Amino acid sequence: MAVTHWFDPPGGVPSPATSHPVFAAAVPAWYHDITDPRSPFGSPEGIGMLRRVEAWYTDGGGDDLSGLRDEAGAASGVPREVWLGSDGNIQAWLNADETGQAGLRELATRMMAMAMAQFKITGAVHPGMERAGGRAAWVKVVLRDWDDHRRGEEVADEIPEDIASYLRILRHAPEPGSTLGHRPSLLPDDWVGLCRSRSAEELKRILRVRNVDATLWGSRTEAHMFPETPLEVLRWLVETRGADLDRCHEQPTSAFHEAIVVGATTRLRELVELGADINREGEANPLAIACRERRPEVVATLLDLGADPDPSGVSPSPLVECLAGATRDLPATLAITRMLLDAGVPVTREARAALARSGGAFEFHRGLLRPGLLAACLPRLEVAEDALGQLNRLLGVAPDPTWEERIWENREETLGGPDCDQLDHLAELLCSGRPGDPNPLEDLLSHVSDLCLIVRHGGDWVRQQWLWVKRILAILGSGTPLGPDQLTEARAVAWELVERPEGMERLVSLTLEWVLRNPVTACR
Repeated sequence: MAVTHWFDPPGGVPSPATSHPVFAAAVPAWYHDITDPRSPFGSPEGIGMLRRVEAWYTDGGGDDLSGLRDEAGAASGVPREVWLGSDGNIQAWLNADETGQAGLRELATRMMAMAMAQFKITGAVHPGMERAGGRAAWVKVVLRDWDDHRRGEEVADEIPEDIASYLRILRHAPEPGSTLGHRPSLLPDDWVGLCRSRSAEELKRILRVRNVDATLWGSRTEAHMFPETPLEVLRWLVETRGADLDRCHEQPTSAFHEAIVVGATTRLRELVELGADINREGEANPLAIACRERRPEVVATLLDLGADPDPSGVSPSPLVECLAGATRDLPATLAITRMLLDAGVPVTREARAALARSGGAFEFHRGLLRPGLLAACLPRLEVAEDALGQLNRLLGVAPDPTWEERIWENREETLGGPDCDQLDHLAELLCSGRPGDPNPLEDLLSHVSDLCLIVRHGGDWVRQQWLWVKRILAILGSGTPLGPDQLTEARAVAWELVERPEGMERLVSLTLEWVLRNPVTACR
């Protein structure tokens, strides 16, 4: 049976009357307006591609437009690995050479127009063209985000309405040869429902209706990305239909992603069995995703499956991903941090900075301290925590939220007020106190020796970090009048504590890291 194609008249413009009825019924009126920038044909590249596709069909071309896609890709100068790359890879490429944005933007515009041109002319969209159009729409979103970031503006969370409308239309367009007025729907909710109600053989038959072949400028079906897809169907997709577990429908994210988000640990093991890359580089690294999502059970499973706890080519590292929002879910953050440290991940300066920026350093330190000391020395736990809290508050590392309820209201008052030499005042407090006045260091001085016990058996490196506090104790414990030399030494110690870059943060973090690794011997 002959297929009717719908073309605009020579010199004419798109209109419902010159479009396939299925297309005309599916799209908003502005899709036909070549002056509307929201329209796929509302730019020179868009209308030019419509005319190119019309010529393709006039010359006897079929519904597989892979030749046109390859032609457009080659003409753009955009490398294939960039077009199919992750958001981060695309943005890194743009940052390295901003002149590439024009070619990438034009390629995305042409691909989106190509898919809608096929729909307008034939009333259907080939599966390969549907995937390429969806990919192009996502690249447009990545470009939008990159532009916003470059201008210093906040990146929007929502997809632009014209892009969202385009994707809805594209995904519901019928396939060539279909007698239906729309594409058999395999949207996420629909597919999950089918997986729960149909047999594996029925699911395979459904997927055969949706071609899963790969094309140069498109990506593959999404069905294999769902944790709900039965293992038998997943294996069939990989072994006979060429499904790529490391690539998603619109962007090359790993099949691990959805399984991690919902905590499907059994599916993680199945993916590794089927050859998915558990240590892939970049933002789709499974362990980094699990840390970002705060999934301790997933982190444990991935480490058990052989995930590198400190993978190269992943920035930020899994530990930094975890520490960057320590207070968002403190129990999960603590559990994941312990696992990573036990696996030998070093605590880098970047990790400490991430923890400090999170605003929860002291709360996080308490969480790390408690499990390490609870079983070994419960009587000392509260005094040790109290001393740590006073150290933190005194030095302004992480102010206690209840600080205003205390008699010493802020660090400035503790150190003598705005007009005093704060280092001299701190040295005076450390060495003598003021008879009759409340001493902000009173509890600290009576209990800080408990903290020194924590690191008695630590390595030289950790012990050296605590030398400042131990020197203060030696001065205070001498019981003899303090001379000029001792005051000078106390002042030097105070200077190191207050002024050393990241000094207190590093001191506390290193000590607690050692406590975590040595929970029983810490208080001998």
